[in-house]
Amino acid sequence: DDASNATLITEPPRDIPYHCLSAETEGLKKDTMSVFFPQHCFLFTKKGKLMTTQVANINVGLEQEVRRSVAELLNALVADEMLLFIKTKNFHWNVTGPHFREYHAMFDEQAAQIQGIIDDAAERVRALDEHAVGTMNEYQSLTRLQEHQGFGLGGDDMVAVLLSDHEALIRQLRHDIEVCSDLGDEGNTDFLTGIMEMHEKTAWMLRATLG
Repeated sequence: DDASNATLITEPPRDIPYHCLSAETEGLKKDTMSVFFPQHCFLFTKKGKLMTTQVANINVGLEQEVRRSVAELLNALVADEMLLFIKTKNFHWNVTGPHFREYHAMFDEQAAQIQGIIDDAAERVRALDEHAVGTMNEYQSLTRLQEHQGFGLGGDDMVAVLLSDHEALIRQLRHDIEVCSDLGDEGNTDFLTGIMEMHEKTAWMLRATLG
């Protein structure tokens, strides 16, 4: 009676890909570990039992291969946005010079907007029933942007670096929007269009700051 409606098995089916790991599952005993796979949930207890229960199938009008392709695209965006967030925060902390107050506040505002994009994009991945990347190793392997230490950069130089990154993301998003549209995913086509518009406005503001 460790979990209701569970079937005792000896090992996970090898044809079910790993999805994610959760330390505890709400409603189960505290000594229960759970490992989630698409369409399955494996429950491990201290007694060494391994059980599986079925979970609901996703049915949102997109085939698995389409969902997987869009998720890969979104995860790459999450990685890019994470690197841009860290870079913007780095510049927010370390900017100096006669325009310190202006740039310090502007970079912080932009970082907050990017942080919101990261959360929204990762949740779009989960809405497709795919794994959202969440480790530094994943971000570093997926990002198309380059890190910048920021040492020795003046405020205007920092603005120029961020402008280049926002414009790079705009170009990438134009491509990604076309891919989502061709795949028939109208929801993420619209979502990415909104993200591109945010980056276009930020790029305009950075460009205008440089004069």
